[in-house]
This record gives sequence, C-alpha cells and structure tokens, in this order.
Amino acid sequence: MVFRALISCPADIELDDIRAIQAAITRWNVLLGERFGSIVIPVQWSEHAAAAFGAPPQEIVNEQLVETVDLAIAVLWTRLGAPTPDAESGTVEEINRISAAGKPVSVLRCARPVDWASLDSGQLTRLDQYLTELKAHALILKYADTGSLATQVDTILTRLVTHEPGRLDSGLSGSGSGPLPSPRQASADEKQEMPPGQSYGHSGPEASSQHP
Repeated sequence: MVFRALISCPADIELDDIRAIQAAITRWNVLLGERFGSIVIPVQWSEHAAAAFGAPPQEIVNEQLVETVDLAIAVLWTRLGAPTPDAESGTVEEINRISAAGKPVSVLRCARPVDWASLDSGQLTRLDQYLTELKAHALILKYADTGSLATQVDTILTRLVTHEPGRLDSGLSGSGSGPLPSPRQASADEKQEMPPGQSYGHSGPEASSQHP
C-alpha cells in the first residue's frame, strides 16, 4: 500500500525540521516499509503544489494536495499562521479537513528555546489558544531537536500501520466517516506541559516554504 503523508506547518518551522521529517519517512520506508507492506510518500505544498489561478491559495492547495493525502503530520512552534477564509490558518484548515475526512492527524510542537526579541506575541497567543482547545481531543507531543522529531515520526508511522490500518485504508478508499476520535487524556496534560524554565523555540529566520 502507498500512503501520502502531508507535512503541514506555519512559516516559523525551520527547513531542517521539514527535511528531518522527510528523511525519517524515507528511512522508515527502507527499514520497515517492506515488512509492513507499506510505503509512505511525504507531501509538502512548497515542493509539490503547482502554480494555479482562479481561487484562493489555500483552496488550490486543498484541491491539489490536501484532499489527496492519507494522513498528516502537523508541526507547530511559535506561530499559528495567517487566517484563511475558512479557518484560523492554513495549517488549521488542513488539520480540520484531513481529520474531518476520517484520516489520521498527528500534531507535534517544537520546544527549542526562542529569541523573544523576534517573537510575534500575537501569533504566539493565537497558537496557545488554539492548542488549548485542541488538547481536549488530541495528544500533542513535543520535540527538542531533529533527532527527537525523527523518532516521533517513526513512532507515528509504525503505530498507524500496525494499530490503525483500517483508518488508513478508509482514507485511501475515500470512505472516511468523520473527525479523529478523542484519545485518552490520562497523561496528556503532563506530556504537553512545558518543563519549568523551558521556553518556546525559534533559532533562525522563517522558512518561506511553509504557511505564512
């Protein structure tokens, strides 16, 4: 089976993180893909969308890519992104659409230290508010560097093909029945709390390949 995985993120996610996700997927394909009979293709709008005219940019991305993928890995840091006509940001719209189609969505948050002088406080506030709402029906895990990010991706893919193959199959057949079910919340709050003294991270210029 071939599955298409959307990498969805605002503009503050560093290009190194995008490359780390792509490399982790490639590594998973080589080491485990044959064993599980599955191949995962990473999809990212800046690399795979075609220039088009006649509709808002997010609508074009939705038609070309979002509606064709089987799962999504959404990565957040200090920004939520620019609003679209239908959602608080492009990333939020992609999460909503893919989840509503009954397809798996995993949300990760970068936990690197931040340069507070360059931080957009309005964006951070919007992001924190969104994540607070999202935590009611999602387990959001953090990563501190590209190594831990790659480990998260490996875990996500392995769990999906071993524990939730039916959801992936339903996504492929277009028979998704609704948004993501609510996971258990017993330890979610503990895992999502930032350790004392840890700040949100940003260590480089915004990558233009992500959502604004």
